This record gives sequence, structure tokens and C-alpha cells, in this order.
Amino acid sequence: GMSILASSLPRDLEVVDVDLTHCRGITDRGVACFREAMPETLNVVHLKLAHTQVWKGDACNSLEALTSWSPFASEPPGLLYWKRTSPVSWWQSSDLAQLHQARLMGTEALQEILQAQGPLLPGENQWVAACGFDGRTEVEDWIQVGDAEATT
Repeated sequence: GMSILASSLPRDLEVVDVDLTHCRGITDRGVACFREAMPETLNVVHLKLAHTQVWKGDACNSLEALTSWSPFASEPPGLLYWKRTSPVSWWQSSDLAQLHQARLMGTEALQEILQAQGPLLPGENQWVAACGFDGRTEVEDWIQVGDAEATT
């Protein structure tokens, strides 16, 4: 993905302007890989990352911002969630998180919180969207945050 893009750039390139707006497959991991593999000769970098899965992607719009940007995993831990009264899709959940300058939690991180703290919504059959990882890319995932079974 992004590391291939960066490593395919000419090694003497000084300016790069890439519009990845609405490329929902672009993640923090991809931006971090791009940053590591980009040519050292770059003086100007503009990455347009609106509507991607990148944590604070709008902050990666210059070389200075990209080099100081840190992925969501390095941010102080915290958990924020909204209990919806109507069902939403995984993408609607992702869009809602981005609207609030946040992102969906990783499956493993959320499972660790649930193991340590117990269900977020005891007595309810509630699920939240999360980002899983299949060994190569991030994938849509759902994690139960209540402890009740579904009723029909």
C-alpha cells in the first residue's frame, strides 16, 4: 500500500502532492509506512487524507506536520462511546467517529478493555464497530460490549 507508493517515488523527488480523500483503506499504519519509506530529498509533502481511517489525517498536510504526526495508538488511552437508539452501519460508525476527531478502536484494544473492566453496557445486547486486522490490512469488525444474549 502506502509503503509501496513511497518507495516507488524517485529517490531525488523534492515535492509530492497526493490526494487520497475518500480512500477508506488508508490507515494510520499506512501513513506511518509512507513516512518511513518516503525519499529523504522531499522538501514539500501534501497528503490529503480527509474521509480515510487516518487519525487526525488533516494534520498530515505538510512535511513538518507529517514528521511530527503520531498514530492513534500513541495517543493517551481513552474510551469514548455513544449509545445509539437506532442501528448504524460500520461505515456510519466510522464517519461519526471522524466527525468527532476520533476513530474506531482496534479490536484487540477494545477486547483488552472489556476483559479488564467488564461489559460497557451490562444487561444489554449491544455491539460496536471496531477495526480488526487480518495480518495484512485493517478490516471491519464488530465487538459485543454488553453481556446479554440476543432475544428474538
